[in-house]
Amino acid sequence: AANNGMPVRNVYDLKFSPIDHETVIAATYGAGVFISTDAAGSWDATNSGLHAAWTESLVPEPGVAGSVRVGGWNGVWATTDGGLSWGSLNGDLANMSVDKLARDQTDEDIMYAGTSYGLFKTTDGGSTWVRRDDGLTSVNFEMVATDPVAEDRVYVGVWNGLHRHSYWDIERGSVNNSTILLDWLRAWSGSRGRGDNLARDWFCSGTGCGVFCFASSLWPIKKTRTDAGF
Repeated sequence: AANNGMPVRNVYDLKFSPIDHETVIAATYGAGVFISTDAAGSWDATNSGLHAAWTESLVPEPGVAGSVRVGGWNGVWATTDGGLSWGSLNGDLANMSVDKLARDQTDEDIMYAGTSYGLFKTTDGGSTWVRRDDGLTSVNFEMVATDPVAEDRVYVGVWNGLHRHSYWDIERGSVNNSTILLDWLRAWSGSRGRGDNLARDWFCSGTGCGVFCFASSLWPIKKTRTDAGF
């Protein structure tokens, strides 16, 4: 076990620093955030100002040392000094429990928070949040992700499969239609014809990030971007 200095066993998320791969960040259930600077050899609690002992989802800032965002039972929080201090990014999120957190691949001010009340989006770094989940039939979020290649894709994994939403042409282009903006499409609802698999996690690899690996409640699944309808 690599939990020296960590008093809890329930680790909900684990991320390597994008700057230093010896630095590992852990979101725990009941004891806040822990950081290891020796590749998980030892851990230190880094919770000053973090009003959330139950933390669930980590988003390290690419290319910025010590900058991390975390979602938990008391909303969204951020640190810019490696966890020495934390500040709230809740805005008008009303301190909801944030189960999953993701950020836009190119704009650090755009984030998505999967909560027990729905999916919320901010475009101003957390000052204001707007609900963006019309068309989803479940708000039990197991994953929220943005596509690292296609900027018009946001994915959510919920209890009835994997859903995709396109926002580029509608929100950032010339069309301003909130009804279309809130529409969701079932991108790929499970495998072997089953449409109610619990979508837990995913990653893509290969040229153009063209191969998707998807973790469901039943089995791991592999698809190409074309076959998956992504």
